[in-house]
Amino acid sequence: MNKLYKNWSLLTISNVIYQGLFFLSFVRIARLFRPELYGVFTIIIASTQMAQILSSLGLQQIVIREIARDHSRLFDVAKLTLLPTAAASLASSGLLVLYLVVFEHIADNLVLLSSFLLLMGIMAWNYAEPLAFGQQRMKISASINIVSSVVFIVALFIIPSGSFNIHIILPIYVAVFLLRALVYLLVEWKGGYFKRASKEIHRNITLKYLLSKSLAFYGTTLLAIPIVQLPILFLSQLSGEREVGYFGIISRLSLPLSLIANNLFTAMYPVLAKFFVDDKPAFRQKAEKLFYLISIAGIILTSFLGFFSVEIVSLVLGPLYVNAARTFSLQVWATLLMIQNTFIGTIFLATDKERLMVKLSFLNSVIIGTASYIGAHYGAFGLSLSLWIGLILGLIPHWYFVSKAVGLKFEARLVTLLSFYFLMLSGLSVVIFEVNLFVRILIYISLSALVFFTLKNYIISDIMNLMQALRYYFKRRLPVS
Repeated sequence: MNKLYKNWSLLTISNVIYQGLFFLSFVRIARLFRPELYGVFTIIIASTQMAQILSSLGLQQIVIREIARDHSRLFDVAKLTLLPTAAASLASSGLLVLYLVVFEHIADNLVLLSSFLLLMGIMAWNYAEPLAFGQQRMKISASINIVSSVVFIVALFIIPSGSFNIHIILPIYVAVFLLRALVYLLVEWKGGYFKRASKEIHRNITLKYLLSKSLAFYGTTLLAIPIVQLPILFLSQLSGEREVGYFGIISRLSLPLSLIANNLFTAMYPVLAKFFVDDKPAFRQKAEKLFYLISIAGIILTSFLGFFSVEIVSLVLGPLYVNAARTFSLQVWATLLMIQNTFIGTIFLATDKERLMVKLSFLNSVIIGTASYIGAHYGAFGLSLSLWIGLILGLIPHWYFVSKAVGLKFEARLVTLLSFYFLMLSGLSVVIFEVNLFVRILIYISLSALVFFTLKNYIISDIMNLMQALRYYFKRRLPVS
């Protein structure tokens, strides 16, 4: 687990800086754009992300898995995935522009061109990153991300507030994404990623093989569109740009939860994929322990964000967005449910259960997509509530099949307690978010202590292992006196 903790620590620390600076950038944009204009900015980004999903072909996780299991496959995999990625990106860019013109009524040529180039930058990055992650080399990505976020936030604070408009901000945002992708590709080129390192030719690695393996994951990512991107677009059509602005920036406020978890999943995926092949009992043990850690720590952290939503929103976003504090109280719990969903998906991928993952993702897509459409009629809070309900309904069959198909075993007492704490604390977050601050502090401390002490036996050994791994990691780097 030491390598997993090391990679997770590296990714988490770098992404805290990267995402933190980008978040500050979005806060500055939101404060100066106001909710309506920030809603337009959010719609452009959400539409581009939807086009990026269409372009992905599901290859990223397959590339990581193939390279993680045999590093000598790097050149073959890199060569075979280049052309389909480029072709899919160009096709999706046409659909992106068409959507913005027809459905969002955007006819500004600069905005449309920026959206096209943003998609190209994202896809170039998505092509380069799995090649390094498959070898568990996270430093390249971490370094480039930090530098790009610094460049973006410096640019935003150099620009006078009176000059802020979408024709200036959007091109700068696009330029940062294009440059970071080009730098990544250049570093990998110099590192020999695109040169055959040995005489061995893997004849079983063909484009047909990679695409066939990626189909299940591609289907899953497509089915995630109604869960991630479509809710924002539903909100745009049914409640207006102001509500999109509220929901868009509030979703970014739940960044600490998704940031920590997603970096953990990225670091653990190649490790679990290898353990599943080499040592299945160890794989099950590590997966179960990670579930305990994610669930218990997630409930405590999410409670903090939900209970103190008014203070967090006021401090970070200012008075223009205080009306969205109740939405934030609920949205963080929906984010925790999404994290659990992603964890299960990672387990399915590591165990070659792509087809089962697609079937469950289809069910999730129907349930959550329908709930989102209904909730979007009632603004940002209605959308968050519908997502919360839909994610709970969709998660139940996921946990059933991860236990049945993968063989992970969870104690009935643990599952019961976690479910009870989740429902109780998420409900309290929405009900008491405006109660006296001192009272909320007492309630939060008491309930967090209850959660920790009733469930500490499930995570205490992992906390100790993590602390020891970090201490050893930094000890090796301290100069010897």
